[in-house]
Order: sequence, then structure tokens, then C-alpha cells
Amino acid sequence: IGAGWRISEENFLKRAKGIENLLIRLSYGSTGNDDIGNYNALDYYVLSLYRETSGLIPGTIANKSLKYETVKQLNFGIDLGLKGDRTYLTADYYTKTTSDLFIYDPQQSYTGLNSRPANLGTVLNKGLEFSLFHRLIDGRNFSWDFLASITTIENKVSDLTGEELVTNFEGGQ
Repeated sequence: IGAGWRISEENFLKRAKGIENLLIRLSYGSTGNDDIGNYNALDYYVLSLYRETSGLIPGTIANKSLKYETVKQLNFGIDLGLKGDRTYLTADYYTKTTSDLFIYDPQQSYTGLNSRPANLGTVLNKGLEFSLFHRLIDGRNFSWDFLASITTIENKVSDLTGEELVTNFEGGQ
């Protein structure tokens, strides 16, 4: 859901010289990440070979409470257009929370499995974005624009249940 207020259309700003556009924006959204695997919440077995015999062993420890990650984001922004929109300033602040983080929780060796899929964490992201656009030359057959932007972002794992998590990948951890 989102809303905006174009302040530049209000009577008290209509006569302001140089301000072409002034907009305040606010939005909130909630979505999810369903990439938790096809069978991670179910009991299943996999084929295992031992010497010259094959058999079935548990593929994972089922997690019936496994669910999608939830992502909630709040954005606040201001757009300012000046001098026929030849100069445009944009500022945004955002905060995003990902909860029910999908991870592979390490298991004790006696289970026979390295990990179990689980929802065990929360990650916070927040930041600021600023951009400045200016049309330096606006000719009939040629235009020259300048655009600069700067962004800050802070990421924080605010909650992580369980022990230290180490994921192996080719060439590292």
C-alpha cells in the first residue's frame, strides 16, 4: 500500500517560483520468500549405497512448522523538481525486516544428518538514498545530463536462534 501528497499542487505552493514538483511518498508492503525447497517440511528417504547393498535412509528431519520467510518494508521519500524539472532531487529512507529466516540448522552428529531446515532468524535492513539530476544542456538535437547518487545501508542480523552457523561452499565457508 502506498500514498503520496503532491504538495506543489496545493494553493499555498502553486505560486512558488522555481518549484515545479514537490511530492511526499509513503509506502508499506509485506511479501515473502517461498524458496524453502520442495520437501524440506516433509519426511522423505533417499537411496544409500553401502558396500554392494542399497537401502533407504532418512533424507532430513522433517519440520512440519517450516514456513515462508516474511519480508516487511516501509519507505518514506521526497521528490523535488526545480526549474522546469531540469533539476530533480530525490531522498528516500527505507527499513526492511525479514523474519522467519530460512536456514539450515546444524544438527548433532548422532542424528546422522548435518542440518535441518528451519525458520530461526530475523534480519533488519535500513538505509538512505539520495540522488540529484540536472540537465546541463537542453538543445534541440543534443542534451547533456548529470546524475549523482549516494546510498547508505545497514544490515543487522537481529535474531539467530541456535549455534554458530557455518555453510560450506566450494573453496570456502
